[in-house]
Amino acid sequence: MQRLIPFGLAGIAPALALLAVACGPVGPIPGTRLSGEVVSAAVEDWSFTRDHLEIEVETRGRWLPHAVTTICMAVGPRLYVPSRNASEKSWVQNVLRDPRVRVRIAGRIYERTALRVTDPVELAPVALDFMRKYYGIEADDATFLAEPPAPGEDRADLWVFRLDPRGPAS
Repeated sequence: MQRLIPFGLAGIAPALALLAVACGPVGPIPGTRLSGEVVSAAVEDWSFTRDHLEIEVETRGRWLPHAVTTICMAVGPRLYVPSRNASEKSWVQNVLRDPRVRVRIAGRIYERTALRVTDPVELAPVALDFMRKYYGIEADDATFLAEPPAPGEDRADLWVFRLDPRGPAS
């Protein structure tokens, strides 16, 4: 005897698959193409991002766009996004292959180029903004650890990307 599955249950998997392909990330679950108003004007001051604890970053996957939710830090005219355990993340691998990204903040899309930053002088104010924004700590000095963790060490490998404007040919 054949069991009948109610339509509602049979339609859930395809609906979820369609939803995953058709929209951006939801919390820790990645999505695909971000939607929203594309901002073409140059952004000289990213301080407005201090009001947003999370943003979405869309990268160019091998077949489809790949979007994730992350945090951001602003230092004057520059916007930064970090990645814990970066070498293990799909979105980071996508950025290394093709640095063109799209960022969604409050429903608005900004087209950028992601560049990994390793210079401790540039990263120092980013670390300060991170402490201020996410922990409410005002400090005179802060640095991200420059070296990756040793095998067996209980800390994450952190990479930071600066999101620069795209050139006219991008």
